Amino acid sequence: VKKIESEARELRNDCEERGDCDAFDPALLTLSMDEDDDGGAGASSAPAAEVYRNPPRGLSMFWYPAVLSSSLPEGGTNSVGFELLGTPLVVFRDNTGAARCLKDECPHRLAPLSDGRLATEPETGAKRLECSYHGWQFEGACGKCTKLPQLDTGKQLLPLYDARAYPVEESQGILYVFLGSSEQTRLVAPLTLSSVRSVPGS
Repeated sequence: VKKIESEARELRNDCEERGDCDAFDPALLTLSMDEDDDGGAGASSAPAAEVYRNPPRGLSMFWYPAVLSSSLPEGGTNSVGFELLGTPLVVFRDNTGAARCLKDECPHRLAPLSDGRLATEPETGAKRLECSYHGWQFEGACGKCTKLPQLDTGKQLLPLYDARAYPVEESQGILYVFLGSSEQTRLVAPLTLSSVRSVPGS
């Protein structure tokens, strides 16, 4: 826990040096083993590994450089899976060329979506990420489940079938991922290479 708190303090110092902490609620940068994702009371005896599995709000309130843009060539059909703060993620490009990010877990059986394929909808040309296990397909911008082959005729696709989507920005050849909600992205701007201080003597 002390290590996590130390990392949070370093992140806070960095944003203060950049001068972009004014919009932050200090409570969002406070780490506590007694708070869960919803800000309520949780078990204080939870192991530190679980904190990383569900990142504290302080650590989720930043854009993280995650994947090089060159890993996802435009017009390509690949996806890239990786882990960020203990959260499995997958990025891919939709039919417009925009980068999208989903949690790398199918809501059905938690199979890695990165093991699946990009499926193209014949009528619209839209690209969906398809789970390799049962063929569920997900839209990239919001994670909406658009196809469930096992669903009985006449039944609707429910929100509980949707995958978790994360904000993603592309700048200077890098994909940045934000682990907070899309509403919280207005509080911070993506880190760009021009704002990274050069190392003396480099």
